[in-house]
Amino acid sequence: MSWLDKVKGFTAIELLAVMAIVSLLVALALPGFNQALDYIKLRKDAVEISREIRLVRQRAIATQTSNQIRFYPYYHYYRTYQPTVNHRLDDGIKFLYVSFPPDAQGWVLCRFNPLGVPAAGGTVALQNGKGQKLYVIVSPVTGRVRISSTPPASSVE
Repeated sequence: MSWLDKVKGFTAIELLAVMAIVSLLVALALPGFNQALDYIKLRKDAVEISREIRLVRQRAIATQTSNQIRFYPYYHYYRTYQPTVNHRLDDGIKFLYVSFPPDAQGWVLCRFNPLGVPAAGGTVALQNGKGQKLYVIVSPVTGRVRISSTPPASSVE
């Protein structure tokens, strides 16, 4: 009797049963995985916006000139200057609102003076397709930028 006679394999029915169980587990886990991916995209955009606002503030201090970031909520992008770059939100992510006051021409922007002080505080509210929200908040006096899952008390949603 050789060692090949002692080795047992799996039957086709056993393999099909295991494949059915694995398929069921994947089908149950997939919606949660998609929701996690949507939140990751939302978080990525919030982090990118907060990073760009901080960069605009630092650029204003370094160059001793006013600097700004302009938001286009209806078109899902924002623009930084010096150099001028357009930043588009990921697919499925949209501006819920941007609460920075508009300037004289009606542009919604976050502007920093040469000392790094914002002209006004404000909030950039982002939402994904699942209804999850994140808020990028700029403090009015200090210019501190933070990300929160809850809106600031003074904002209107």
